[in-house]
Amino acid sequence: IDSSHESILAGMGCSDGHLCGKNCSTCCLVLSVWGVIFLLVTGGFFKSKAMAFIPDIEAGHRTGEAMEEAGNACFIAAGMYVATFIISYWQIQVNNRKEAGINAGYTQVGN
Repeated sequence: IDSSHESILAGMGCSDGHLCGKNCSTCCLVLSVWGVIFLLVTGGFFKSKAMAFIPDIEAGHRTGEAMEEAGNACFIAAGMYVATFIISYWQIQVNNRKEAGINAGYTQVGN
C-alpha cells in the first residue's frame, strides 16, 4: 500500500485491518450463517419448483423459467453471505489479536 492509501486507511481507523468491533463482527457472522442456510434452502425449493413458492413469483411470469431464475438469485445471494461470513470471521480474528496484544502489555501486580 502506498503512502496515500495508508493515510486514507489511517484516517478511517483501519490501518491495522480493523474495520469493526468484536460484537459487530460476531453479530454479522451469526446473521451470515443464518442467511446462507435460509437462502440455500429457499433456492433449492425454487429450483425444485415447489408449489408453495409459486405465489412468490410475479403474476403473469409464473413459469418454470422464472422459478429457476429465482433459485439462481437465492444462490447468488447465499454466496454474498458467504463473503460476509469470511469478512466477519477475519474481523473476529483481528479483534482477538488486538485484544491479546493489549492484555499482553499489562502485568499483574502481586497481592
